[in-house]
Amino acid sequence: MSASASKFLRRRFPTYATWAALVFITLSCERLFAAAPYFSQHPTNQYVCVGLDVSMFAYSPSWPWYQWQFNGVDIPGATSNVLSLRNVGPEQAGAYRVVATNAYGSATSSNAILVVGNVTVGGTSLPGAISLGATNVIQVAGGSSHALALRADGTVIAWGDNRSG
Repeated sequence: MSASASKFLRRRFPTYATWAALVFITLSCERLFAAAPYFSQHPTNQYVCVGLDVSMFAYSPSWPWYQWQFNGVDIPGATSNVLSLRNVGPEQAGAYRVVATNAYGSATSSNAILVVGNVTVGGTSLPGAISLGATNVIQVAGGSSHALALRADGTVIAWGDNRSG
């Protein structure tokens, strides 16, 4: 604790017990947070269709300032632990990471790769993007006005015209 802070505390809290307790709490808190940043949650790879929104998340419990980077370059204004990208385009595909900095140092997260694509289903009168809920898809089939996606776990996702049940 600085000499001026100590002097302020002694004037503000003249009794020794109060002053000693505040010094102890202050020093304990300084020790508790006196560590260089590290990440307990790194951002993860994301796959998104063109035109949709995507968010990336990272967390460091060491009270840092955050700065997101795209392909190693700072993203202006991206200074929280969540990076939100709206209406994603192919030019935003690449490596994202975040740098956490505090008074004791800095740490850089692992890269999270953003893949931006436009997966479409052909052969139907309703071509369109496969639903983002269609994860782990191993096969796609389509009819005249509907489409089906088979997941690796055996479940099927359907979309399109359902007039016939």
